[in-house]
Amino acid sequence: MSSSSSPSVTVVMSVYNGEAYVAEAICSILEQTYQDFEFIIINDGSTDSTQMLICQYAERDSRIRVIHHSQNMMLVYSLNHGLALARGKYIARQDADDISLPKRLEQQVNYLEQNPEVVAVSGRFHRLVSNRLHHGENIIVHMGNPMLMPWHMAFAYSAQHSLSMYRAGVVAPYRKDRLHSEDYDMWYRLMKIGHIVNLPQVIAHVRLHENNITRIKRNEVEATMRICQRDIVNWIADHILSESESFDLQAFGNRHFAAIKNPEVLQTILLKIQQTFANQYPHWRFYSHRFIVRHNLHWLIIALVKGDFKQIQRLFFIIFYWGPWPILLSVLDLLYLQVLPRLWFMIKNFMIRKENCSRSTESVLHLFQ
Repeated sequence: MSSSSSPSVTVVMSVYNGEAYVAEAICSILEQTYQDFEFIIINDGSTDSTQMLICQYAERDSRIRVIHHSQNMMLVYSLNHGLALARGKYIARQDADDISLPKRLEQQVNYLEQNPEVVAVSGRFHRLVSNRLHHGENIIVHMGNPMLMPWHMAFAYSAQHSLSMYRAGVVAPYRKDRLHSEDYDMWYRLMKIGHIVNLPQVIAHVRLHENNITRIKRNEVEATMRICQRDIVNWIADHILSESESFDLQAFGNRHFAAIKNPEVLQTILLKIQQTFANQYPHWRFYSHRFIVRHNLHWLIIALVKGDFKQIQRLFFIIFYWGPWPILLSVLDLLYLQVLPRLWFMIKNFMIRKENCSRSTESVLHLFQ
């Protein structure tokens, strides 16, 4: 890419005191198979060695453009600063502690080029916890049909925005009144414009640690996400959620499900959303049945293990409303998507440990021969 031409992709990354991981994040972008990009890095008032590390990379690679803030401006302001300087026709987000796999940009650009009706793509990821890679299932599921994204976003965060790539100029910058849910709000506004798709490939390793904002300010995050969720439900189902309804609906897809006190109210909301969704997308009517039942079966298993009989009663109330076929298919879904992969993972780990143990024994015996 020459200095006079515009790149196809602008990668935007904001970092604050990220000396532990920022070098790995930068390298993961520079080593992409797709090379037609510029890389805007915003040093958001870091007080550690982050600035020095970024500048070292910028000196070696002209595609890196560095912005320095004298004080910490928060993520939304930093990202908007970077977006204002972006020249690419596609915007790719990158977090300063995550690792993009080598083909991430290539896969996302190819999909957007081949599907003009799609405004944004994300993808699946594996978790990095204490520098250990976890290959288990995560909430970010493959949704090749973009009609499913609004449905999933009504219940839970269903696409990793820090791994997103979207068309430049199709949506306004991040909203300053959504400081802890700017990503959820951006997905909502993108969904109103065009389709969003989760690619089936694992495109990154996402780091989870004590400095994640969802760990530090969980209550604030969930409160502002419920505001975005109410916007989504109002958009797809023409239903204004109350605060308590919003909590129950969001809890349907996360750890707060046991706190639901009025399953009848939740059932009414689920039915209204399902009917509206089915009217808009008749082909996916049965899918929405299965989604609701599958979520409830997941929580039913947890309730049975804990012996929470009140919760079991609530779950049975919701599950059996939808009839036998969604229940049967949802049981098969759970077996295929949850039980069997985890069972295979356990067997594989057991075999690896057994093999390592055998090798160690052989080594010890060899020493005494």
